[in-house]
Amino acid sequence: TLVFDHVDDQRFVAGAWFEVVAAQALKNVDKIRDLYLSVEIAKSTQRSTAKTYQELDVMAMLLQKLILIECKTVNWENKKTSASDAVYKLSALGQIGGLNTLACFISLYDLPASAKTRAAENNVHVICGKNILQMTQQLKKWLN
Repeated sequence: TLVFDHVDDQRFVAGAWFEVVAAQALKNVDKIRDLYLSVEIAKSTQRSTAKTYQELDVMAMLLQKLILIECKTVNWENKKTSASDAVYKLSALGQIGGLNTLACFISLYDLPASAKTRAAENNVHVICGKNILQMTQQLKKWLN
């Protein structure tokens, strides 16, 4: 059992480190600007007084395009949460930026085929499994 003095330390060990790795890889792409980690988005609902709050791991601008990246360190074989659901969440958040939004799902472990299909259907780029070893090159190829 690990005990942490600060919740931020616990969050970092639990997976935020992977967001830092993804952000660092994105920094190496030409013309990336306004790079942010752990962005909270408030989205209005159909009820006038209600909002939903979603967290996005990495957000940046590339020229006039909004780049959204969701990072997961989950081993999908042993997880109750579906990788397809996580891809769908990213796809839905991608609508906030309109047509100039590009979404990428980065997973430490390989995704099930169903999640890869959902990503392809929703125009979400995927970097997963062993491909994360070339994350910077994968991001450059995707964004150029």
